[in-house]
Amino acid sequence: MGFLAAGEKRFVLEPSIQLGDIDVEHPLSTEFIPVSFEGHAGVLHRPTSKPRLGVTVVICPPAGRDARCAYRPMFLWAEDLARRGFQVLRYDNLGEGDSLGLEPEADQWDAWLGGVHAAAAFARAYTGAQQLVLCGVRAGGALALAAAESVKPDGVMLLSPTPSGAAWLRDLRFAAAIQRAPATTDGSIEVDGVRLSAATIQSLQSVDVTKTPRVWRDAFMAAPPSGAALAATLGPDATVRPFEGHAAFFKEPHVNEQPTRVLEEAAEWLEYFAAGAPRPKKAPALAPAVLEQGGWRERPVAFGDGLRGVLCLPSNGGGARAVLIGNTAGDPRAGIGGFAAQACRTLAKAGVAALRFDFRGVGESASGEAWRSHPYDTPRLPDFRAAAELVRAHGYSEITLLGVCTGGYHAIQAVLDDPQFDRAIAINSWLVWRPERMPLQMRSEMALNGADPLKPPAPPPAKDGLTPRVARKLQGLVSSTIPDAPCRKVRARLQAAARRGVRVHLILGRGDASTRSLEAEFGLECGWIARQRGFTVSMRRDIDHALFSPQSQRNAMGDILRALELAPAAHRLPKSA
Repeated sequence: MGFLAAGEKRFVLEPSIQLGDIDVEHPLSTEFIPVSFEGHAGVLHRPTSKPRLGVTVVICPPAGRDARCAYRPMFLWAEDLARRGFQVLRYDNLGEGDSLGLEPEADQWDAWLGGVHAAAAFARAYTGAQQLVLCGVRAGGALALAAAESVKPDGVMLLSPTPSGAAWLRDLRFAAAIQRAPATTDGSIEVDGVRLSAATIQSLQSVDVTKTPRVWRDAFMAAPPSGAALAATLGPDATVRPFEGHAAFFKEPHVNEQPTRVLEEAAEWLEYFAAGAPRPKKAPALAPAVLEQGGWRERPVAFGDGLRGVLCLPSNGGGARAVLIGNTAGDPRAGIGGFAAQACRTLAKAGVAALRFDFRGVGESASGEAWRSHPYDTPRLPDFRAAAELVRAHGYSEITLLGVCTGGYHAIQAVLDDPQFDRAIAINSWLVWRPERMPLQMRSEMALNGADPLKPPAPPPAKDGLTPRVARKLQGLVSSTIPDAPCRKVRARLQAAARRGVRVHLILGRGDASTRSLEAEFGLECGWIARQRGFTVSMRRDIDHALFSPQSQRNAMGDILRALELAPAAHRLPKSA
């Protein structure tokens, strides 16, 4: 079977077909219902009135970077499908996002495959729909097909599916080579915030979903040319089309683009598929979405102007302290490699409440006219104020703001702008926002052009007989003595904050792009900042820019807990793949 031309369809909506009486001109509003099942965190999207179509869609997520890129587009698409009358279940794989973690040596593929089965069973039990469609994105497509023989979905939808485990491993190893990712000694792969254990790699090597028995009634696939091998697997009546905008979709989440045309055609296919489906039966009530393990308990929360997050509380109630963690650029609230989720659970075990949340226009939070907000230019103080109001309502009055990269930048801006905040911790964050010097794709470029992220880049060659270190000292001395206007403005704000007792702790990777910028503006090792009362700087050689690697996450977490003066016993992140 070949690919359809762009816009060509294998299905036609005849006037005699009634699509559940959907009113296209007046779409239904939606319900956003957090759910949890077998350790998974998820969301059920559905119309606010009785669902009009008897089909539930389960979106099987990809992993790692692909999951971060697809997160907000899939959230918005699920909302669109719910407006059309569908019920849609989204969830995070175990060891990823907001779901429970896995042991480092666990077979993630086996756990993720179990997740598809659990999600399908949950959807069938709690939506009342009599027909099920598995929709998989990238590795989630392979999961959907691998689970299909036992799940027996009525339909499958594949968005740029990975045809085999070997193909995915090949892509990851290529990315690791390009980025010069740190070598591992235990047979695992670490790249772009995902770590696959040796057991997972062994399982993936035998995965080939091109040989999956066809148990579904109909199928839809949008894929680049590399996905052609799966077309025959889907059946002669399947709708197979090119994936327009594929490269733009899988750029970093703060600069990627929604594959609007592909998702619209996929929604139209679903409407065609749902024609004649039996009405959904009455569904049982849903239990509160709560996850808990030793020492912590967390639940999703909605607050402020359309903001969403996860509030993680100590099992024993804790004291009066809370930490608020915003997004890193356009990444979901759980953080790259799940750092924010794991950090919240570590803090809660130490007796500190923690709220990780999506800024407005990021992750699952609402936005204005644009589908996504700007990582720097969009003010985040209203978001922090709303988050603070939420945790104070739960009895937590001593608040620390925490963030990585852009999240740290906004945390510091908040303590500088609002007297209600007096403590911030920022990791590899710029303090002076210079759009002309820091293009939005800088993180991608650093990842592609950098060396081992746990090591500083090689120093530039000496100029005019000066060693690189001496040249840096001179540059820092000049910058400290004669700062430019933007830097002078920031310094004045920092000094005013210091006078009112604000405490700021910077955690910086030596050689990181943000550190080089700060040293150019505040002197070698940010000496000017460290001299301000209440301001401290930790310079480290063992963290990468956005905490991609587990080692970086552990090291940063230890520094955070020391800055918060918490017990050393709490310095370990929870185990997670």
